[in-house]
Amino acid sequence: MTSDIVRPDGNEKELCEMAIQLGFTKIWFAYPLTKAKGMFLPKTKIPSDIMVLARTTKELEKARDQNVIYQGSDDIRKAIEIGPSIICDIETSSRKDFIHHRNSGLNQVTAKIALEKKVTFGIPFLTLLESTSRHIIMGRLQQNIRFFRKYGLKTRIFSFAREPFQMRSPAELKSIMTDLGMHDSGKALK
Repeated sequence: MTSDIVRPDGNEKELCEMAIQLGFTKIWFAYPLTKAKGMFLPKTKIPSDIMVLARTTKELEKARDQNVIYQGSDDIRKAIEIGPSIICDIETSSRKDFIHHRNSGLNQVTAKIALEKKVTFGIPFLTLLESTSRHIIMGRLQQNIRFFRKYGLKTRIFSFAREPFQMRSPAELKSIMTDLGMHDSGKALK
């Protein structure tokens, strides 16, 4: 079962139609905390569900009992300890890289905590697509993928599209993961 996570802006039906055309079997809609409460999904031809999009650790604590995707690069350790469903965009911070390795937001300590908390790390394709410093983000992703493989952390790639034409097929997303060094990239789409 392949699924994708998107951030709709009133275009849920168009995103669902594109997901069907691309071959996804489920779609997740990520809404900010204030908008996700009391949200009803339109009837679609593809199974869909809602995730809460938290950008700060305070929002993450408020939405602790729901499916939460944390998008941020601030205080990664605290976010991991709270335990969201998915953490993404930890590579996009403005930290400077070191001489011998990347400052990718993940280290041995946070990787072990994430393994205990069963946190999944997400790679939103839209971040790569729209970034002006793509080479830095891809290098940091490769560094993190080494940690994911070493510690057996769950990883997921998704489009995080706002518009239907920003979505990518499961085969393209799997290919990106393989290029970044994730050899068992088939599990990254489930």
